[in-house]
Amino acid sequence: MSRVLLSVVLAGTLFAVGIPAAADEPVAIAKTSPLELAKEIPARLESGLNAPWVAVRVEKADLRRAAATLWVREAMAPLEDPLCAEILRRQGFGPERDVARWAQALPLTMPVALAPLAKEVLVPAQLPAQSPQAIEMLQATGVLPFEVALSGEWARAVAARHAGPPLADPALRAGRAARLEGVARLAGIALMFRGSGVDPQGMGAALVSADRSRSGFPREALLAMAANPVERAYLLTFLEDGFHWIAYHYLRGGVAGLLSAVERPLVFPAELLRPGRRISVPESLPEGCSLGPRAAAALLTSNPEAAWTSELLADRFWLEGEGKVRGLLVFESDAGAMGCAARLERSGHALQVEGKRLELTLTTRDPVR
Repeated sequence: MSRVLLSVVLAGTLFAVGIPAAADEPVAIAKTSPLELAKEIPARLESGLNAPWVAVRVEKADLRRAAATLWVREAMAPLEDPLCAEILRRQGFGPERDVARWAQALPLTMPVALAPLAKEVLVPAQLPAQSPQAIEMLQATGVLPFEVALSGEWARAVAARHAGPPLADPALRAGRAARLEGVARLAGIALMFRGSGVDPQGMGAALVSADRSRSGFPREALLAMAANPVERAYLLTFLEDGFHWIAYHYLRGGVAGLLSAVERPLVFPAELLRPGRRISVPESLPEGCSLGPRAAAALLTSNPEAAWTSELLADRFWLEGEGKVRGLLVFESDAGAMGCAARLERSGHALQVEGKRLELTLTTRDPVR
């Protein structure tokens, strides 16, 4: 259905039967469907994200929500590593096995690209009734909230092909999921800006601050469901860090720069905290569990937003002896290691700093059974 036709249908729905535009009740838009709206998406996305081959399929709400939880599972991939799970258990952060619970935070009307390869986008059969706020958005930008969300999932599917399949390393899986979430969020935001007659590439930092979870996953609803600080850490990487990293590359090089960045296979969660600065995993690290900077901070301090997370290049945790957990943090500078050690002094952990490296013996908490 063309944009003009949709506007006519909307106007007729609102006014022909005497319903004011500011009515408190949701308004149903007749004679259109998600599949019809999907036909317009390639023309509305920027070149490079508008590939016409994305498959769109109608699916029931419970199956769409179940599919969406798989992205959350990708974002938390390190938690499924047996060694990481055991270390977290010994430190009092028992893994929450009920993956399906995340569905409770996801809207029933949400379109979603299938994880992890995103070869299909699942949509409801009918367009949901529109709130007064949705009508206002249509009048201001020419797009409905559902179209914004659908555009984001379309862009996620395109970016997933550029990213390639997820690698075996759990931290890299989490990083890939965060970058694809970033693409989805950015595509929806850019669509709204362009609908308002504004070039999104000229917005700078305002582009990042415009994120209201109209595309991608609902930030506040998911964060509210985190069972512990480690889960919250991975959600922050998924919902925030990936988007900031993608926005940086988009503002710097447009869609071409964005896709070029997405195609890089070795992007760990630590790099997502540092847009524009490539890092490599330091050599001679012990075998062990890599949590990523936010989750490492959550493990050690219960705060995934600790000040030193952006200075952390790599982390390793492993089991040593009866009930003992050892850790190694590698920072960008000696000062970074010393600063972190100063903040951890009162934690009860045994600390030793050597240059950029901080070694720890963690005080074991009562394990979660």
